[in-house]
Amino acid sequence: MASRFTALPLSSGESFILETDHGGKRWVILVDGGQSKLEGPTKNGLYKAVREHCPEITDTIDIAICTHRDHDHAGGFPAFIKTWLAEGNDIGEFWLPGGWAGAVEYALTNPDRLASMLHEGANAAAYEIGRRQRAIDKEIQPMGVRPTREGAFRSIQSMLHDQYAEAEVSTDGQTKVFSAGDGDRRISDLEGIRRTTRAANSWGFSEDDWEIIRSDLETSELHAEPLTERAKVFEQFQAGMVVFESRSGEGNTYRRYRGFEDSSEDNQLARSLFRSSLDTAEAIREISSAAAMFDIPVRWFDFPEFEKGALPSGGLAGFLKPLNAVELTQVRRETDAKFMFFKLTLTEQNVASLVFQRVETDDEPGVLFLGDSRLAFGIDRPVGDFDNHLVQPDRPVVYTAAHHGSRNNDHAYKMLGKWLAALFDESIAVRNGGVWNQTLSRFLGVTNRRCAQCYQCHGSGWSQLVQINTDGRDWSWPADQGGKCGVPKRKM
Repeated sequence: MASRFTALPLSSGESFILETDHGGKRWVILVDGGQSKLEGPTKNGLYKAVREHCPEITDTIDIAICTHRDHDHAGGFPAFIKTWLAEGNDIGEFWLPGGWAGAVEYALTNPDRLASMLHEGANAAAYEIGRRQRAIDKEIQPMGVRPTREGAFRSIQSMLHDQYAEAEVSTDGQTKVFSAGDGDRRISDLEGIRRTTRAANSWGFSEDDWEIIRSDLETSELHAEPLTERAKVFEQFQAGMVVFESRSGEGNTYRRYRGFEDSSEDNQLARSLFRSSLDTAEAIREISSAAAMFDIPVRWFDFPEFEKGALPSGGLAGFLKPLNAVELTQVRRETDAKFMFFKLTLTEQNVASLVFQRVETDDEPGVLFLGDSRLAFGIDRPVGDFDNHLVQPDRPVVYTAAHHGSRNNDHAYKMLGKWLAALFDESIAVRNGGVWNQTLSRFLGVTNRRCAQCYQCHGSGWSQLVQINTDGRDWSWPADQGGKCGVPKRKM
């Protein structure tokens, strides 16, 4: 059968599906889930789009990938999963950001503790950002020159990243957990392993613990209330908090942080960071709960390890591989509140967005899923290019427009031009998602392009199905479904 790539027409957010053949099997790969949080087959937009536009997908998605925690990629992921499984369908595996792994045990067994840790971590991070800014403001410059605020030109995410990079890694009290497999697995490696065993071990549990968790999810009221509701108590104590402590390291060192009664800016930032991290924790909780109920294994792909210099690894050899992440074969249950907060919060960064390649074969063409990546390091701007880890294709590929084609990610096209060389101009860019005030620039210069959503050309509420099938060994162009991109309504 031929491969088919679909950019699903959603009212908001980004989601792609690849149907392809490999190893004598038909595979369905879902990448990201839009942002709709409505559940049910008649309400969930992604579920309805899959059923309407991908009729050959009967009951199984083999691999469901979430590239990062940005709301328009991950916001709708849990609701779609719950709807898909509740309708009697199946998911073979989850592929998720490695930074989420340390929160799973608390998410499934002690969500109140997870919320309290994120509250503590958010307060500590907000205070440190405020402390650094106040120190900069108080600097005395020569000749009456007014001091500049470093943070005015840097995002909160950038400052959080700096804190995480500077902090000492805490190992005290952490338990090592081994996932099922050693990375770079082949399809044959998955055969003969009992699914419940694979699922439990990959999430970091024994089969006995897995069964207990499943039972608790079915009967305990602990999991009935959203984390945002259960966490309100922590925000109620925010104004009166004076001092809290965080233990770090084997030497039992305690870091002390002042409260925010004298800094409303710190207080507001702490609340904002806390709520954002709670959204991530809720997504982890819902995805891992679904995995426990339906025995769905997980693989963790870690961008920070790649950022430190490790080569990309893992995935399915010769088929689907990461280009900017390391598949973790050993992960930690995080017990340090500040590190828990950092790991969850930083998975929202565009730089941490996972990038995957469907490797070209003799019979099937390749695909690049770029997510929101610039294919370069740096939070606010590119500061160092990714090395080229492509399995070099011989024929044009389909690739997803980085960050919905935003001008802020134009650097990705420069990198693709280097990586794909002569194939770049013949390859096909597919854009999905985006917002009304997003500026398009270099994407508009791509010869072969299609938009599934476009506020810039057509305004809000407009979308179209973009579907590209293969013609023999190559992707067909023009696309089987999806008209040409229009001319933006306003000057870019």
